[in-house]
Parts: sequence; C-alpha cells; structure tokens
Amino acid sequence: MKLYGLSLGFCVRDMVEQKISVDEVECIIAATNIVTAGDLRKVIDVYATTIWEGLGIEARRIAVELFLEQKVFQPRKEGLPVHGISNYMNCFWVEVE
Repeated sequence: MKLYGLSLGFCVRDMVEQKISVDEVECIIAATNIVTAGDLRKVIDVYATTIWEGLGIEARRIAVELFLEQKVFQPRKEGLPVHGISNYMNCFWVEVE
C-alpha cells in the first residue's frame, strides 16, 4: 500500500505514533512554503510545541528525512494554491495504487 499525506504536521505525527509506516509514504502534499534549511527548522520548531508536543526527536528526524528524500510537495512553493482538503476531513491520508 502506498499513501499520499495531506498535512506535513499531522502525517509526521501519525508516523511517529506508528499509525502509518514511513515506508508506505509516497508523498506528502503540504501547505508549507519551506525553501531553506532555516525555514524547515522554523516549521519544525513550531510543530514541536504544538502538533508534535511530547513526541521527541523522532518527529524532527522523520520530517527532515521526508524533505531529504524529496517526498514533500509544496504547492505554495510552486505558486499554486494549497489544496485545503485536510480542513474538511478527519483523515490526512489517501491510498494510491
């Protein structure tokens, strides 16, 4: 099974909590606009005190790994609108074949 994630923060949380295996993730379509390593650090720092609070270093490691493996697509970075679909769903994952 391969999955597309619809939220960087919530999808990384699911991976840390072992609801989803990192190996199943094909891509995450994020609402972020991360261009530099500094931008990534800022986003990670915010998520560490909110969505990832109490999850420790593992959430940071997974987020960096996803970026290094180019598994995060950011529509805003490409000048495209953000999908916003996760605002209407309780699930942040879409299964693809």
